[in-house]
Amino acid sequence: MQFITLAALAGAAMAAPAPQAASSDYEVLKIRSFMSITLNGKITDVEFRLTGDDATNLLCVGAPIDPIPQPQPIKCGGVDGGLDTPYSFNVVRDEKEASGYAIQFFHALESG
Repeated sequence: MQFITLAALAGAAMAAPAPQAASSDYEVLKIRSFMSITLNGKITDVEFRLTGDDATNLLCVGAPIDPIPQPQPIKCGGVDGGLDTPYSFNVVRDEKEASGYAIQFFHALESG
């Protein structure tokens, strides 16, 4: 599984290779239409569109987001995650970022 972190909860991102992947493996992810809702200093909802090697304009929605991080990554693929896609994400705490949060992306790779 590959993952990346989207700093400060906005912008474009590049996937870092999983530890077993060759150092030249990477994936560029484009994030657009990013929206987050914060209530009493806590992120409660996140929504954005993701384009990558295996998706174009894929809807990713997380609501409610509690606890942070979620026990399992949130599957992208519509409001209910109904599409079968290899992408998922999780909101994580990151005190190095101004917002205090970051997004970690996952791309499940086929074995074989």
